[in-house]
Parts: sequence; structure tokens; C-alpha cells
Amino acid sequence: MRFVLNGCKATSLIHLAVVLALLSAFAPAYALGSPSLSSDSSSLITRLNWTRLFAELSPRNPIERALVYPAVVTLLGAWLCAPPIALDWDRP
Repeated sequence: MRFVLNGCKATSLIHLAVVLALLSAFAPAYALGSPSLSSDSSSLITRLNWTRLFAELSPRNPIERALVYPAVVTLLGAWLCAPPIALDWDRP
């Protein structure tokens, strides 16, 4: 049984999700540490850093810029390249 969504197989969508997650979140999680919901001060600082970097988009030094800009451009590029892909659905 194959699941098809708007002419696209589910495996293609899963592959896209995995690639986007790896390109946009792996490097920051490795460099900054993954945010956790515990109540100690180091977890709070990590969560605030992630919020400042990815919600407010305000990196303060070149290392933070090297983490934020590729993640933002990866997601923006995937979003902007989606409409041209729809133009090729009638071709095999």
C-alpha cells in the first residue's frame, strides 16, 4: 500500500523532512546543546539562547551567525523552491 499526497509519495515527504531537520537543526544542537525543559539554570540559559537565535533571529557573534544563517536559508530555500516543483508534476 502506497500513500500519495498531491501526487507525491509519502517517502519523498519523509526524506525532505529528514534532510531539512538535519540541515537546519543538527549543527545548532551540536554546538549549543539541545534545549531541555528542566528547571536548572543551564537549561534555562540554553533555552533562552535558542529563543534569541531562532525566534528573534539576533545572533551576537560570528559563531552564532554561522549557526543561524544556514538554518534560516535552508528553510527559506525549501519554501521558495516549492512552487516551481509543482510545475513539473505533469512530466514523469
